[in-house]
Amino acid sequence: DDGETEVGAGQVLTYTLVVANVGDQGATGVVVTDTLPSHVDYVDGSASHGGVYDGTHLVWVLGDLGAGEAVTLTFRVEVDDPLPAGVEWITNTVVVGDDGLNGPDPTPEDNTDEDVDQVLAAPDLVVHKDDGETVVGAGQVLTYTVVVANVGDQGATGVVVTDALPVYVTYVPGSASHGGVYGAGRIVWSLGALDAGQAVTLTFRVMVDDPLPAGVEWITNTAVVRDDGSNGPDPTPGDNAAEDVDEVLAVPDLVVRKDDG
Repeated sequence: DDGETEVGAGQVLTYTLVVANVGDQGATGVVVTDTLPSHVDYVDGSASHGGVYDGTHLVWVLGDLGAGEAVTLTFRVEVDDPLPAGVEWITNTVVVGDDGLNGPDPTPEDNTDEDVDQVLAAPDLVVHKDDGETVVGAGQVLTYTVVVANVGDQGATGVVVTDALPVYVTYVPGSASHGGVYGAGRIVWSLGALDAGQAVTLTFRVMVDDPLPAGVEWITNTAVVRDDGSNGPDPTPGDNAAEDVDEVLAVPDLVVRKDDG
């Protein structure tokens, strides 16, 4: 038992193993083997009673264990931070055996035990966007930069970024980086996996319409990021969308000419 039922990325767990001989004869050649879970790192030197770590297992060579005798073993691990996508449980398994010189164990089913903890970790996707402008004019070409990052403690899968193009602009064909696909007034990037700590920078270009109709004062562009939800809900959905707003500098220019010939 590690005393926990839920664990987070980077958490240090202390496992306690109680090995007992509940039979009516002493055991010899007793060995305890603990297979460390995936996605944890053993804390060097933490195993009590001379436990030896071989990179995958902790092994205690206890030798003799008299009838009615029990030994308590401990060790520590640290949960990986960040965690890859799809990790939902940390499962640790321990097995005890002897040399069999005193006969077979009458209840072999209790020679193994496991501790299972639910992992509390999730992706946290954020998106930022900017075209480097605050005021724009008719006919101007704008280059938008969209930065998508996973600032959570677990990888994300099925990541998709959607950018709904503003009214009164025209997409510059082929300008979307990273395989962005334009259609129906929006650009879609199917990014797939995005590891914790990873960021991707996407770009594309549009041209402001020339001329612009009356009443157009702002060009507003919005980008949204989401994943497939298989690693849990985003803890901060408020930063899954970002917009860039530019003021439009365009005015009518009326002229009149008169000639009596």
